[in-house]
Amino acid sequence: HNLVVLLFVAGRYDEARTQFRELTAITPPRFPPDTVIGQSLLLGGDPAAALDYAGSLSPGVVRDQLEALSFFALGRSQEAEDALQRLAATSSKSKAYRLAEVHAYRGETDAAFEWLRRAVDTDDSGCPMGECWPPDWIAQLPLLRPLHADPRWPALAAALVAPPVKPRRS
Repeated sequence: HNLVVLLFVAGRYDEARTQFRELTAITPPRFPPDTVIGQSLLLGGDPAAALDYAGSLSPGVVRDQLEALSFFALGRSQEAEDALQRLAATSSKSKAYRLAEVHAYRGETDAAFEWLRRAVDTDDSGCPMGECWPPDWIAQLPLLRPLHADPRWPALAAALVAPPVKPRRS
């Protein structure tokens, strides 16, 4: 499991998918593979395969995000916008950082930072398995790499992994 995730965040997408197949041949996966498989197809240069994979998923956060990314990569702007609007329809930490990933991929840096700020400000301790990464992994996600050179990145990355501050009672 850890090897699959590490290969994915390191940008070794084909190896991540191969290791995931080998892992699932010997043990049930600890997490749904949808994000790793779908994004690795997209980032590995095959947005059509990523879109096909998205079509095999149940409706929801992961599918909406993968469709928004894949349609954009394929130049299908209206369908990309429709998928992005479905993803943005409700608010959660999972959706906030996923929306940031989409905007970062599209080169919309200000919008990406706005959604990351929302992720920092949202308590989403009940996030369903497969929809959320652990907070300390979010800064490592491949789709957010275009933001790393921005001067706003260091403070925001630190805020993503900082434990939430609980208000003191008087």
